Amino acid sequence: MFSGPVKTIGKVEVKAIAYDPASGKSSPASQEKFDIIRKDWKIVEVTDENTKAILDGNPSSVWHQRDKKMPIDLVIDLGNKYSLSGFKYLPDQNRWSSGIITNYQFYISDDNKEWKLVDEGEFSNIKNNLVWQTKNFATVNARYLKLRALKNTSGDDVAGYAEVDVITN
Repeated sequence: MFSGPVKTIGKVEVKAIAYDPASGKSSPASQEKFDIIRKDWKIVEVTDENTKAILDGNPSSVWHQRDKKMPIDLVIDLGNKYSLSGFKYLPDQNRWSSGIITNYQFYISDDNKEWKLVDEGEFSNIKNNLVWQTKNFATVNARYLKLRALKNTSGDDVAGYAEVDVITN
């Protein structure tokens, strides 16, 4: 049993089960992979304090960007330059929520000025499959990332996020 932070170096994979000593029954194994620590990450060009929900590691907390027309950009400063090979998007876990992104573009940058498109596409059937959406691309080095919402499941001008993460080499 753990309580509090677990100190690690590098990538970590955690596997766990729930066990009831009274009945002797246990759950199926669940696993989660963790990459770089997000404590130094910052949402750029947005002054809303509630954006911290995107990086807090809690899939129940969400933030919706409503102040712009599509396309809507979410820009994150990773705090350091990393070798990136993909990204993950977790939508708002409320299936009827506005802002569940369906079509996207993903950009990287070293300086938050010059941007390079590294991936684009669709999160297929996302309204019925509110799980982590993982997209991989050819390895690139970058400090900044931009997730551009092009379209959502509601057809309005809202982009919603429970979590955003990256995959490194």
